[in-house]
Amino acid sequence: MFHANSIAPQRGRSVLWLLPLLSLTLATLACGMSLGSHIGYQPPPVTHLPASQLRLAIQITSQYANYSATSNPNAYINIGVFDATNAEFSLPENAQIRCNGKAITRSSPTPGNNLSFSCPRQQPGGTYRIAYTDEHGATTTITVPVPTGTFAILSPRAGASVPIPTNGAFTVRYTLPTPPPNGSVAVNNVTVACNVSPPEPCGAVYGNLQPSAAPTPTFPEPSPTVVVTQQGDTGTVVLTGDYSQFRPAKGILSLSVEAHVTPDQGDFAAVSVIYSDMLQSYFTWTR
Repeated sequence: MFHANSIAPQRGRSVLWLLPLLSLTLATLACGMSLGSHIGYQPPPVTHLPASQLRLAIQITSQYANYSATSNPNAYINIGVFDATNAEFSLPENAQIRCNGKAITRSSPTPGNNLSFSCPRQQPGGTYRIAYTDEHGATTTITVPVPTGTFAILSPRAGASVPIPTNGAFTVRYTLPTPPPNGSVAVNNVTVACNVSPPEPCGAVYGNLQPSAAPTPTFPEPSPTVVVTQQGDTGTVVLTGDYSQFRPAKGILSLSVEAHVTPDQGDFAAVSVIYSDMLQSYFTWTR
């Protein structure tokens, strides 16, 4: 079945300031690290509650990023621990965690994620099994499904020569994974950029595919618009904006993507899981 969804003008514009941040974000995701600073950070207090009174918020990165398969065989898992009042906690130091049977060495706490670790990346259709043994020796296991299929950029492909849009419209094609029951997948935003060198950007256009409910500020120049079509597991984005500053140079396409899945939560009160990644394609702009 074919669906067409035209998204009204989004909060987006020619964002030259975005390029250094984009490069930092890509490098950070590649290392599976948090952007937050450790300076002066105090971890949340340790909880002594049983699993049945705790809620977990799990984020998995580097499952879909297209640099991950060749540079690193791991995914990165961040877990936030909360009680029924939404207060955040740390897990006891003598608690044990295993991911798919691998004993976890926990990294230092980071703001917003009090538990971070790597786990061998699982294939589409597989599972991450996170076993938690609390300080009293009680063990419960969370089973997180990996959606079948994959997030991937179909065009423009890496290394391709791509004409600079003369009509203000740029087309991106991508594939989506198939979520398990009660799951969802989405492309959140798209950035198309031109870069002569790291300190010398030559244009960028940004489109938000998941607009917030907050009012959109009014900018003096027209904001980019996004039109999305979906057929099966293949999606197309047409990003219309101002490409007049673009010139023959390096091209960068970035897609922020996410998949929500419903895990078997074991004995925990609740568990939410999101796969979150940034896909990118580097190519060459031509006239």
